[in-house]
Amino acid sequence: MTQVLEMKYFVLKPKAKDGYDMYARASQDAMLAYSERVRTTAPLFADQLLCWAEKEKASQDELYRVANKPLQLTARKNGGN
Repeated sequence: MTQVLEMKYFVLKPKAKDGYDMYARASQDAMLAYSERVRTTAPLFADQLLCWAEKEKASQDELYRVANKPLQLTARKNGGN
């Protein structure tokens, strides 16, 4: 039988280092789920978590988009020659 992991605290890291950071994405998703769960008793806190998680998701999505942007070749300027 596998030993059960029990901790008092669990730390999340929502800021991604790149577009492929699965731990950051999991942290963002966990923050969104927690926000939904506490909304009835702590609506302001829930909104703050939601905004933070969405901001980090958008930032990571942008990192992913830039990393996967196709190269665009540009015409070289000849200087009139």
